[in-house]
Amino acid sequence: MIRKFVNRENELAVLNRLHREANPKFILVYGRRRIGKTFLLKHFIQDKSGIYLLAQRRGIRENIRTFAGLLAEHGIPDVHAETLLELFSKIAPYAGKRVIIIDEFQYLSEADPAVLSDFQYIADEILPDSEITLVLCGSSMGMIERMGTELTSPLYGRFAARMKIKRMGLRSIRLLHPSLPLEQLIRVYATLGGIPLYHNYFDDNKTYEQNVADTFFSSHHPLYSEVEFLLRQEVRNVSTYMGILGAIANGKTRVSEIANAIYFHAKDIPKYMKTLTALDLVHRVQPIDARAGSKTSIYLLSDHYFRFWFRFVSPQQSKIEMYQTNEALAYLRKEITGYMGYAVEDIVTELFRERYTRVGKWWHREEEIDLVAVDEVERTVTFVEIKWRSQPVHRKIVKKLVAKSKGVRGMEGYDRKYLVISKAGFSGKVEGENLLFWGIDDLAREFNL
Repeated sequence: MIRKFVNRENELAVLNRLHREANPKFILVYGRRRIGKTFLLKHFIQDKSGIYLLAQRRGIRENIRTFAGLLAEHGIPDVHAETLLELFSKIAPYAGKRVIIIDEFQYLSEADPAVLSDFQYIADEILPDSEITLVLCGSSMGMIERMGTELTSPLYGRFAARMKIKRMGLRSIRLLHPSLPLEQLIRVYATLGGIPLYHNYFDDNKTYEQNVADTFFSSHHPLYSEVEFLLRQEVRNVSTYMGILGAIANGKTRVSEIANAIYFHAKDIPKYMKTLTALDLVHRVQPIDARAGSKTSIYLLSDHYFRFWFRFVSPQQSKIEMYQTNEALAYLRKEITGYMGYAVEDIVTELFRERYTRVGKWWHREEEIDLVAVDEVERTVTFVEIKWRSQPVHRKIVKKLVAKSKGVRGMEGYDRKYLVISKAGFSGKVEGENLLFWGIDDLAREFNL
């Protein structure tokens, strides 16, 4: 598997700037598994004197012994130490201007909570007198994020930078699939999401269905088992979280609907949603015109890969385990159009956030607008309807969009525009200065895709 380094220039620039600056340099890098943290850090030290240390799920002394051996391989005297504080105290005079990376740092903290206090002393007393750039990297989103942001954490306020590595957007993913037509690229992105590693499993010389069959619909492939593996790293009651995510993926977006789907009381759901939000797997959405304090909200999945897995893998696991790939593919063909409609709404929202100050959904009772994009500076608002199906859309649909837009509050005095996006183009004649009709080529041109 060949991996490309794409579009982490901003993160790389921050790391390089911190490395050039005066001491102390203590950096936290974190994000969900597979997001590319390690790949980024190894790229960062390619042209530097760097030492990469990988923590393991073992005792502290075993990790220290491994670290000491690796440090010795890079010319630092082999030392005996009982604690990480003792290890850094002994190696600091010999380390010189080196970058030392400790990956999967959460394993050290899990093995011994005193590790955080050790690194507090290292940050305060050892690093300022050295030329070391020390990078802690972790994948346990909840624990690592709290470590850097909670006032009670011994490491609060110690980091020169806290860098959360985020999913890549569609434009960055385009660099991994430069030859794919935009429609196919969007389908692949809606399937794999913004995790670069996952895209290495798809072969652009194969059809979309062949790729899905070889990965998601193969019980031996990482993309088949990844969801449960990731959740087991972060939460205890995996089955409950699987049930919640599955309910949301299948359209149960309100707390009461989620509770009914998994046979829970609605009052018990918020604590799980708080965890899933912290893990960046779900997000809470309110209508764009919701008033302060409004409780009107829904929950949506934040990750395309998770959404696809729960829509197309979870319901078909019995068939996949029995190697009934054709049956699983038949289900995919039947449901993919509806799935893509919702996925494209999220993708277009992502693109519009590059241009507008506020972007969101709107709904009231039975009425809904896919996307409302507001420019607070120019005082314009664009109402967007997205139709991602094989048949051309009649232009008269804009009349329904205009009618629905009258229910959106707080847009008085704004110039209004109406945009319909259709994969298959349009039929009929409806024209006006404030009416826009985009096909897939227009979408590609507007956002340089």
